[in-house]
Amino acid sequence: MDVREGRGGEVSDGVERALGRPPRSFETYVAEAAAAGCWS
Repeated sequence: MDVREGRGGEVSDGVERALGRPPRSFETYVAEAAAAGCWS
């Protein structure tokens, strides 16, 4: 249960190292994709 709820997890920089940019929230992704017309 702890892992599922995010307790005891470590924050890492894996996304930034892999993609060369900081991570973004799902909400930000959806807003940007919708503004770009991805689902039009």
